[in-house]
Amino acid sequence: MDYLNRTWSGERLRIARWTLSAGALLLVSTGLSSPAMAQDEAPFTGFKVEAITGYDDTGVDFDDDVFNGGKNSQSGWMYGIGIGYDYQTGPWVFGAEGEWSDSTASRKETLSGLRPANPIAGVPATPVTTELEAKAATDIYLGVRAGYTVTPNAIVYLKGGWSMSKMEFDGAGHDNGAPFTFDEHVNVDGFRLGIGGEYMFGPNLYAKAEYRYTNYNNGDLDVRGANVNLDPLFSGIDVVRHQFILGVGFRF
Repeated sequence: MDYLNRTWSGERLRIARWTLSAGALLLVSTGLSSPAMAQDEAPFTGFKVEAITGYDDTGVDFDDDVFNGGKNSQSGWMYGIGIGYDYQTGPWVFGAEGEWSDSTASRKETLSGLRPANPIAGVPATPVTTELEAKAATDIYLGVRAGYTVTPNAIVYLKGGWSMSKMEFDGAGHDNGAPFTFDEHVNVDGFRLGIGGEYMFGPNLYAKAEYRYTNYNNGDLDVRGANVNLDPLFSGIDVVRHQFILGVGFRF
């Protein structure tokens, strides 16, 4: 009987140890798997940082009654960084984002004409020739987006917001034989709309492709320290930007 009691006691001890070990393992595995499961249920939730690059075309669209319509544009490559935060609820993803970018888009023009005569001052019309280079420069964007999951790891989305950009103008020329140079810039701002898709390669890494259209409908010009409001000019022109970009990012 003592032998049976000792054997049963030893068996119960082993069962108790096994139960405690299994319980501890279950608690540990639950603690480790819960965040992963929560993340799998909402993989698009969290802060993010990304790098972007792509094709950039910036130009001026003239109304039909301004220079007979048409467009004057410059193209190149844009590059930049972005930050933001997304929140996923069910299949829907909502986010806020900001972006800084620059561009290699530029265009050179040779302009020539006659300065109008001033009969009161007795100054005749004089020839003016200018070598001009227009360059797209820094762009800052703030906006929001809304997306829908088409697979557990992929979304399509629409975005919209406000963009401010700087365009640089520099060159040299001759006014009635007298040389001159200039180096000025124009600040413009307006709205941006876009559409894109994003895919999560894991719990943190993602990639995206996006098209966006920007219309700058306000601006001012800095000329030798003086600021000139250009808003009246936007009644006959549209300063627009088309971009096709690719990006990679990390979500925290």
